[in-house]
Amino acid sequence: MSVTRDWADWGYWVFSLLLVAVGAAQAWLLLGTLRAIRRQADIMERQTAATKIAAEAAKTSADVAWRSLKVMYRVYLRVDKWKPFLGGHGTDDTEIHFRIFNPSITAAKIEEISYIDLGGNKIDKSDACPITLAPREKYWVTICPDEITWFQRNDDLAAAIRVEIVYSDGFTLGRRRRFAKDCVCRGPGTDPECFLFINPKTSGLNYEDEDDYWYSEGQKNPN
Repeated sequence: MSVTRDWADWGYWVFSLLLVAVGAAQAWLLLGTLRAIRRQADIMERQTAATKIAAEAAKTSADVAWRSLKVMYRVYLRVDKWKPFLGGHGTDDTEIHFRIFNPSITAAKIEEISYIDLGGNKIDKSDACPITLAPREKYWVTICPDEITWFQRNDDLAAAIRVEIVYSDGFTLGRRRRFAKDCVCRGPGTDPECFLFINPKTSGLNYEDEDDYWYSEGQKNPN
Protein backbone atom coordinates (compact mmCIF):
# COMPACT_ATOMS: atom_id res chain seq x y z
CA MET A 1 0.00 0.00 0.00
CA SER A 2 1.24 3.42 -0.94
CA VAL A 3 1.38 6.06 1.82
CA THR A 4 0.97 8.80 -0.77
CA ARG A 5 -2.12 7.13 -2.05
CA ASP A 6 -3.64 6.93 1.45
CA TRP A 7 -3.06 10.61 2.08
CA ALA A 8 -4.64 11.48 -1.27
CA ASP A 9 -7.71 9.40 -0.42
CA TRP A 10 -8.00 11.01 3.00
CA GLY A 11 -7.59 14.43 1.44
CA TYR A 12 -10.31 13.66 -1.08
CA TRP A 13 -12.74 12.53 1.64
CA VAL A 14 -11.96 15.47 3.87
CA PHE A 15 -12.47 17.87 0.99
CA SER A 16 -15.75 16.18 0.10
CA LEU A 17 -16.94 16.37 3.71
CA LEU A 18 -16.03 20.06 3.79
CA LEU A 19 -18.04 20.64 0.60
CA VAL A 20 -21.00 18.79 2.12
CA ALA A 21 -20.69 20.83 5.31
CA VAL A 22 -20.50 24.08 3.35
CA GLY A 23 -23.51 23.05 1.25
CA ALA A 24 -25.47 22.13 4.37
CA ALA A 25 -24.55 25.45 5.96
CA GLN A 26 -25.64 27.30 2.83
CA ALA A 27 -28.90 25.34 2.76
CA TRP A 28 -29.48 26.14 6.43
CA LEU A 29 -28.75 29.81 5.83
CA LEU A 30 -31.01 29.87 2.76
CA LEU A 31 -33.76 28.16 4.74
CA GLY A 32 -33.42 30.75 7.47
CA THR A 33 -33.52 33.53 4.88
CA LEU A 34 -36.62 32.00 3.30
CA ARG A 35 -38.30 31.82 6.69
CA ALA A 36 -37.42 35.43 7.37
CA ILE A 37 -38.81 36.44 3.96
CA ARG A 38 -42.02 34.53 4.67
CA ARG A 39 -42.36 36.16 8.08
CA GLN A 40 -41.78 39.56 6.52
CA ALA A 41 -44.39 38.77 3.83
CA ASP A 42 -46.89 37.70 6.49
CA ILE A 43 -46.24 40.89 8.45
CA MET A 44 -46.68 43.01 5.31
CA GLU A 45 -49.87 41.13 4.42
CA ARG A 46 -51.27 41.75 7.91
CA GLN A 47 -50.24 45.40 7.70
CA THR A 48 -51.91 45.69 4.29
CA ALA A 49 -55.10 44.12 5.64
CA ALA A 50 -55.03 46.42 8.66
CA THR A 51 -54.44 49.44 6.42
CA LYS A 52 -57.36 48.39 4.20
CA ILE A 53 -59.64 47.96 7.22
CA ALA A 54 -58.55 51.35 8.55
CA ALA A 55 -59.15 52.97 5.15
CA GLU A 56 -62.62 51.41 4.90
CA ALA A 57 -63.41 52.55 8.44
CA ALA A 58 -62.21 56.06 7.62
CA LYS A 59 -64.31 56.10 4.44
CA THR A 60 -67.37 54.88 6.35
CA SER A 61 -66.79 57.51 9.02
CA ALA A 62 -66.41 60.21 6.35
CA ASP A 63 -69.60 59.05 4.60
CA VAL A 64 -71.52 59.14 7.88
CA ALA A 65 -70.13 62.59 8.66
CA TRP A 66 -71.04 63.82 5.16
CA ARG A 67 -74.60 62.47 5.42
CA SER A 68 -74.97 64.00 8.86
CA LEU A 69 -73.71 67.31 7.52
CA LYS A 70 -76.21 67.19 4.64
CA VAL A 71 -79.06 66.41 7.02
CA MET A 72 -77.98 69.13 9.42
CA TYR A 73 -77.60 71.82 6.75
CA ARG A 74 -80.21 70.73 4.23
CA VAL A 75 -82.76 73.27 3.12
CA TYR A 76 -86.39 72.96 4.07
CA LEU A 77 -88.73 75.58 2.65
CA ARG A 78 -91.96 76.44 4.40
CA VAL A 79 -95.14 77.61 2.65
CA ASP A 80 -97.49 79.71 4.76
CA LYS A 81 -99.27 83.06 5.09
CA TRP A 82 -102.08 82.23 2.68
CA LYS A 83 -104.28 85.24 2.08
CA PRO A 84 -106.61 86.74 -0.54
CA PHE A 85 -106.06 90.07 -2.25
CA LEU A 86 -109.47 91.47 -3.12
CA GLY A 87 -110.25 93.45 -6.23
CA GLY A 88 -113.73 94.51 -5.14
CA HIS A 89 -115.84 92.17 -7.29
CA GLY A 90 -115.84 88.98 -5.25
CA THR A 91 -113.98 85.93 -6.49
CA ASP A 92 -113.86 87.19 -10.09
CA ASP A 93 -110.90 89.49 -9.43
CA THR A 94 -109.47 88.00 -6.23
CA GLU A 95 -105.82 87.05 -6.17
CA ILE A 96 -104.40 84.45 -3.83
CA HIS A 97 -101.04 85.10 -2.24
CA PHE A 98 -98.78 82.75 -0.32
CA ARG A 99 -95.33 83.02 1.17
CA ILE A 100 -92.29 80.79 0.67
CA PHE A 101 -90.08 81.05 3.74
CA ASN A 102 -86.63 79.61 4.34
CA PRO A 103 -86.23 78.76 8.05
CA SER A 104 -83.05 76.76 7.38
CA ILE A 105 -79.48 77.80 8.13
CA THR A 106 -78.51 77.24 4.48
CA ALA A 107 -79.52 79.26 1.43
CA ALA A 108 -81.98 77.74 -1.05
CA LYS A 109 -82.06 78.20 -4.80
CA ILE A 110 -85.61 78.02 -6.18
CA GLU A 111 -85.53 76.66 -9.71
CA GLU A 112 -89.22 76.43 -10.49
CA ILE A 113 -92.62 77.42 -9.12
CA SER A 114 -95.72 75.91 -10.69
CA TYR A 115 -99.45 76.11 -10.05
CA ILE A 116 -101.72 73.24 -11.06
CA ASP A 117 -105.29 74.30 -11.77
CA LEU A 118 -108.45 72.28 -11.29
CA GLY A 119 -108.15 70.77 -14.75
CA GLY A 120 -104.63 69.50 -14.04
CA ASN A 121 -102.95 72.16 -16.21
CA LYS A 122 -99.54 73.24 -15.01
CA ILE A 123 -99.10 77.02 -14.95
CA ASP A 124 -95.53 78.22 -14.72
CA LYS A 125 -94.88 80.88 -12.06
CA SER A 126 -91.12 80.86 -12.51
CA ASP A 127 -90.70 84.28 -14.12
CA ALA A 128 -88.30 85.43 -11.40
CA CYS A 129 -86.48 82.09 -11.09
CA PRO A 130 -83.86 81.16 -10.20
CA ILE A 131 -84.45 82.79 -6.84
CA THR A 132 -81.93 82.52 -4.02
CA LEU A 133 -83.49 82.60 -0.56
CA ALA A 134 -81.01 83.30 2.19
CA PRO A 135 -81.71 81.91 5.67
CA ARG A 136 -84.81 83.56 7.20
CA GLU A 137 -85.65 85.18 3.87
CA LYS A 138 -89.10 85.03 2.27
CA TYR A 139 -90.64 85.30 -1.18
CA TRP A 140 -94.27 86.02 -2.03
CA VAL A 141 -96.08 84.28 -4.89
CA THR A 142 -99.26 85.57 -6.51
CA ILE A 143 -101.90 83.42 -8.23
CA CYS A 144 -103.83 85.67 -10.56
CA PRO A 145 -107.64 85.65 -10.86
CA ASP A 146 -107.60 84.16 -14.36
CA GLU A 147 -105.49 81.27 -13.06
CA ILE A 148 -108.01 80.31 -10.37
CA THR A 149 -110.96 78.04 -11.07
CA TRP A 150 -113.76 78.41 -8.55
CA PHE A 151 -116.35 75.68 -8.11
CA GLN A 152 -119.47 75.26 -6.03
CA ARG A 153 -119.04 73.40 -2.76
CA ASN A 154 -122.34 73.16 -0.92
CA ASP A 155 -123.34 76.78 -0.34
CA ASP A 156 -119.83 78.16 -0.83
CA LEU A 157 -117.34 78.76 -3.63
CA ALA A 158 -114.04 76.93 -3.41
CA ALA A 159 -110.74 76.81 -5.28
CA ALA A 160 -108.26 73.96 -5.11
CA ILE A 161 -104.72 75.32 -4.89
CA ARG A 162 -102.00 72.85 -5.89
CA VAL A 163 -98.44 74.14 -6.10
CA GLU A 164 -95.00 72.64 -6.73
CA ILE A 165 -91.67 74.23 -5.87
CA VAL A 166 -88.41 72.80 -7.21
CA TYR A 167 -85.27 73.95 -5.43
CA SER A 168 -81.77 72.93 -4.50
CA ASP A 169 -79.31 73.53 -1.69
CA GLY A 170 -75.56 73.91 -1.30
CA PHE A 171 -75.07 70.16 -1.61
CA THR A 172 -76.65 70.21 -5.12
CA LEU A 173 -79.50 68.10 -3.81
CA GLY A 174 -82.69 68.95 -5.61
CA ARG A 175 -86.08 68.70 -4.02
CA ARG A 176 -89.64 69.03 -5.18
CA ARG A 177 -92.01 70.41 -2.57
CA ARG A 178 -95.67 69.72 -3.23
CA PHE A 179 -98.40 71.32 -1.20
CA ALA A 180 -102.12 71.88 -1.37
CA LYS A 181 -104.74 74.17 0.10
CA ASP A 182 -108.44 74.65 -0.51
CA CYS A 183 -109.59 78.25 -0.51
CA VAL A 184 -113.24 78.49 0.54
CA CYS A 185 -115.22 81.70 0.00
CA ARG A 186 -118.20 82.07 2.32
CA GLY A 187 -120.34 85.02 1.38
CA PRO A 188 -120.00 87.61 -1.38
CA GLY A 189 -116.20 87.59 -1.26
CA THR A 190 -115.88 91.30 -0.68
CA ASP A 191 -114.23 90.92 2.72
CA PRO A 192 -111.03 89.02 3.59
CA GLU A 193 -112.93 87.39 6.44
CA CYS A 194 -115.02 85.54 3.85
CA PHE A 195 -112.02 83.48 2.74
CA LEU A 196 -110.76 80.40 4.57
CA PHE A 197 -107.71 78.31 3.68
CA ILE A 198 -108.02 74.69 4.75
CA ASN A 199 -106.24 71.43 4.07
CA PRO A 200 -107.90 69.38 1.32
CA LYS A 201 -110.01 66.45 2.49
CA THR A 202 -109.92 64.54 -0.79
CA SER A 203 -107.62 61.54 -0.55
CA GLY A 204 -105.23 60.37 -3.24
CA LEU A 205 -104.07 63.83 -4.28
CA ASN A 206 -100.42 63.02 -3.52
CA TYR A 207 -100.03 66.54 -2.17
CA GLU A 208 -99.10 66.04 1.44
CA ASP A 209 -96.88 69.09 1.93
CA GLU A 210 -93.80 66.89 2.00
CA ASP A 211 -90.39 67.01 0.38
CA ASP A 212 -88.88 64.29 -1.74
CA TYR A 213 -85.54 64.07 -3.51
CA TRP A 214 -86.06 64.21 -7.24
CA TYR A 215 -82.48 63.67 -8.33
CA SER A 216 -79.32 62.36 -6.81
CA GLU A 217 -76.20 64.40 -6.26
CA GLY A 218 -74.48 65.14 -9.55
CA GLN A 219 -77.50 64.30 -11.67
CA LYS A 220 -80.07 66.51 -13.33
CA ASN A 221 -83.82 66.46 -13.18
CA PRO A 222 -84.89 63.42 -15.24
CA ASN A 223 -88.19 65.09 -16.05
